[in-house]
Amino acid sequence: MKLVAMITEPSSIARFLTALGEPTDVPARSSSADAAAAVLEEHRAPSHRSDPPNGYPKDPT
Repeated sequence: MKLVAMITEPSSIARFLTALGEPTDVPARSSSADAAAAVLEEHRAPSHRSDPPNGYPKDPT
């Protein structure tokens, strides 16, 4: 497969998708995506624990 063109104008993209019979609206988020995002956010939150989780070595400093 070879890239021959790049469409960047929103009106051109909508026209192209409409010609293909594809939706042009952004789909709504599913509840499972919201749940997954909540789990990821929980793991990204800084931990205030003094001990590392099981299986991780303690910081030698």
